[in-house]
Amino acid sequence: MNDEFEVSIGFIGGKRCLAGMLELLVHCHYLVAVDDARLGWPEVTLPVVPGMEGCHWPFRRTSPEHWPKLVAMQLGGAPVKAGEAVGWLIDCAGKMDDVLKIAWMLATDGDHGLRKRPLESGRLDGVPSDAAGLAAPDGPLDRTARGSIMDCIQHSCGVTLAEALPLQAKIAAEFLNSKACREGRVGAEYARTMRRLARSFRSRRSSFAVASAYGSSTSTVNVPGTIVGRGCGRSAVGSGGGPNDAVTTYTRPDLGSRAMVRAPRWVESVSATA
Repeated sequence: MNDEFEVSIGFIGGKRCLAGMLELLVHCHYLVAVDDARLGWPEVTLPVVPGMEGCHWPFRRTSPEHWPKLVAMQLGGAPVKAGEAVGWLIDCAGKMDDVLKIAWMLATDGDHGLRKRPLESGRLDGVPSDAAGLAAPDGPLDRTARGSIMDCIQHSCGVTLAEALPLQAKIAAEFLNSKACREGRVGAEYARTMRRLARSFRSRRSSFAVASAYGSSTSTVNVPGTIVGRGCGRSAVGSGGGPNDAVTTYTRPDLGSRAMVRAPRWVESVSATA
């Protein structure tokens, strides 16, 4: 959005722009919104560390006087109205007809009257390490999450723009794999989803005729009403010590399509019928 276009305009015409979509749109040269749209990073309450440059890019597009507001948004998760974010998070807010005209003038090099906010590519010094007035952490999990988000802000703002992208991605990914994230809403939803998938798999009337990975190299799967096909190679799901998380190619004759299917790790028997 920032490097590939001579002019890029992000337009927010709905009730809200949150999380990764907001992180994407702040990369535009201009960001325009209807004045009652809500903007924010609510995922930090799950908790998740913003991983698409939200922890440093907005700071590089505004002056230090506005940094405390960004820190408060990213530590607390509370959104702001677009009309309150003009000049430090977005460039223009107003009624739908008015901002549409502004967006069109920006795209056509018309007399829009907006100044392009600069992007600081060097290190940022003096980014706040806390947010005044923020409610106390709601327990150890919240405290750990806030600490990780603040670490990401401080480290990605404390390096150059070129260094910040891989650094922030690394920190965000490490947090997703952390105990704090697994014990939060993300981990709970993951566990719930996997339990539902397991129940769904066991309740489906399925038959598996699977060759041993150490014998024949062909596997066949027949799931009534879904896919019928054959896959070849040492990717058979076997019970006698063979691999049980194999990838096999199947074909749906009715659609003429192919799909890669990964057998779950918990499939252990050669045949199973619900």
